[in-house]
Amino acid sequence: MTARRARGGVSAMSGAGSLATIENEIERAREEGNWKRVIQLAEQLRGRAQEGARPQFETLGSFLIGEAKLEDFLEEYPPKDKNISAAKDGLQGAQEHLMRTIGEEAKKLGVHLDSYILLGKLNYAMGNYTEALRYGKERDGSFVYSSHLSSAGFTRGLSWTLWRRNSFQPEV
Repeated sequence: MTARRARGGVSAMSGAGSLATIENEIERAREEGNWKRVIQLAEQLRGRAQEGARPQFETLGSFLIGEAKLEDFLEEYPPKDKNISAAKDGLQGAQEHLMRTIGEEAKKLGVHLDSYILLGKLNYAMGNYTEALRYGKERDGSFVYSSHLSSAGFTRGLSWTLWRRNSFQPEV
């Protein structure tokens, strides 16, 4: 994911030393895949928003929490057919957080496209393949699933799954 972009969102907003510390800790936790720590730090950011510091922290915190919950879940339950039912139950919290990060505030922070990518990944893990593809369509003139995702195998895996299941028709 684009850790630099989300981190840049914090940098642009941080003024106090403690915010810079949170920013650095978030960056380190994301790089290490320490998703539980990311959630703790993101909650601190959201707390700042509630204190009136900057409302952008609420959006950024939701993005980071959604990403962390998704990635933490997928480490234990990779996106495979046998894990679809677990994903439908276990990813509701991640989905709620990520759905909060596709609006105007997220666009200002530059995380809305990343949110679409994560929502596509989340829907893929839940077996909602048609919905996963919907998150890859053009949003505001930008094609969400870019070449770096193709190299990661996400779009190739999604295409293969749809072809294999012959489920190109939208679900009714």
